[in-house]
Amino acid sequence: MIQKISSQIPKYEILEEIHATSYPAYINTEIKSGYNISIEVKYKNVEQFESGTYRRIFSTDAEWNDRRTLAVNYNDSKLEVKFIGEITAISSGVLYDTTSEHTVYLSSEYFKYDGKTYMTHMKSVRTSLYDILIAQSFYKSSLDQGYYNYYYVKIWDNDTLVRDYVPVKRLSDNKYGLYDYVNDTFYSSAGTAEFTGTSKAEPEYIYDNQEQTLYVNDIIINGDHINRIYLNGEVYWGNEPAQAQ
Repeated sequence: MIQKISSQIPKYEILEEIHATSYPAYINTEIKSGYNISIEVKYKNVEQFESGTYRRIFSTDAEWNDRRTLAVNYNDSKLEVKFIGEITAISSGVLYDTTSEHTVYLSSEYFKYDGKTYMTHMKSVRTSLYDILIAQSFYKSSLDQGYYNYYYVKIWDNDTLVRDYVPVKRLSDNKYGLYDYVNDTFYSSAGTAEFTGTSKAEPEYIYDNQEQTLYVNDIIINGDHINRIYLNGEVYWGNEPAQAQ
């Protein structure tokens, strides 16, 4: 028996988070750093800190000594903020842990960690030739790879939201990445390594009603193979076991 369940075709499953398991896996936001740019990231540490590493939460795709570099990362287990060449280690009240989710916010006015302001009166950043990267740096090295759960990323140009990322899995090829609601664009890893992720307890999807296609997802429920069929804008479930290939 085939049962129709929806008139929409989900193209992406919205996830709880995405994370890298090897390097280099990173997202190129295609946004240049500058005095007008603000960025907010919700993340969670997923590994014990390893001495000698610089786990980038995000960083401008420029060499570390470039005065146009923005970066937030951990160094010797302290949260480190780089802003136009000046490096500040945030240690007071900030503990490296693998149990809690955290939010960082960086702009030309201040740096915030979990809503608390730690730096103010920050200098303006010259407009950069380099893009902001999520989870890596210019060096694309194992030492710089950010091993974090990423829950969302938001970027503003002045007061205009220009990137509104959520973690997703593209259903057509099961590729993981960030989906930008502002431009309706999927960003997968720009590196040679890929992201993976965790599904939500209650799945959500991003739909495209214009797509006319046919494809089948073979999933397993209670030990049976179940076909989820997408045909000409309609979605069906098949509850009879499919023949294993």
